[in-house]
Amino acid sequence: VLYIYVGGMSVDCYSSGAGCHPGIYHEYQVGGWNGGGTGYGYNSASAGGGATDIRIGGQTLEDRVVVSGGGGGHGAYGQGSGGHGGGLIGQNGSSVYETGQAFGYWSGGNWVWQYYDGYTYGTGGTQTAGGYPWSQEESNYDYTASGNGYGSFGQGGTGISINPENSKSGGGGGGGWYGGAGGTGTREYGGGGGGSSYTHPSLVADVTHSQGVN
Repeated sequence: VLYIYVGGMSVDCYSSGAGCHPGIYHEYQVGGWNGGGTGYGYNSASAGGGATDIRIGGQTLEDRVVVSGGGGGHGAYGQGSGGHGGGLIGQNGSSVYETGQAFGYWSGGNWVWQYYDGYTYGTGGTQTAGGYPWSQEESNYDYTASGNGYGSFGQGGTGISINPENSKSGGGGGGGWYGGAGGTGTREYGGGGGGSSYTHPSLVADVTHSQGVN
């Protein structure tokens, strides 16, 4: 028996009751069906898209023989793009700030300047592991993260928010053979990584995997 699973788009819980809880105010987006990671949706961070796959002989993740990875969601305010799904390694998301860039914020009546020494986007899924989320880009962070953000087998990571002061949030990772990681919202906004594609080495042949192709 052959089973075809078509990945879904993310669901905005601000405007839809589908996949959410009608009548309850939500600040997140539900990930696309079949592995899309939830977007921690403060200020319009989006969730990851689900993967599309073919399964033979069963309906578990291990029964997948061809997988097309889903894309990651963007960070808050539409900034920090999500990575493309597909390819043997999903594309990394992007961050507004990168390593070595300065940023400032208001704290305790003073303007404080710091430098990023890491990144806040989620990396893409690979053939052997899910994507990896944010690095500790500020040495003095003491905020508690909303989730760990890691991608996993068949599942994109959840977007992360670690700044309750102004609730900037990261996009969800895309589903895939291994899912992309969720982006992180700190004082800027990281996109989620894309999920990886896959072809079974003995049951399938002549398949080309490309990032960002529908």
